[in-house]
Amino acid sequence: MLGNSYMEMIFVGDGCQGAKTDTGAAMETNAETWRAFQAARKSCAVDVQSDECAFILDYYNCRGDLAASIGITKAGFKEITGKHPKTRAQYERIDREFWNKARSRRVAAQQKGG
Repeated sequence: MLGNSYMEMIFVGDGCQGAKTDTGAAMETNAETWRAFQAARKSCAVDVQSDECAFILDYYNCRGDLAASIGITKAGFKEITGKHPKTRAQYERIDREFWNKARSRRVAAQQKGG
């Protein structure tokens, strides 16, 4: 079953191995989401190996598959989101909370027999 494509921002700056940011977007249509991703690629992308790369912007297609990724600087993050980036510690907390909730949901589903 096909769903909606979406973008998700992952923090990889300051030596972080990758942390959820609670920042992402899905437009009204898959085509609009793809165009937004392409616009970010044209205006904000940097080489993911660059020391300037602080975020990875991931694009997931309508099947939920990771289809493309681009590196984004902290300035690019602000340009795309309109918000200032948080600190590494704040992103690590967001990431921990996300995975703790995911584990709790999995345990609850297993206890229900799912």
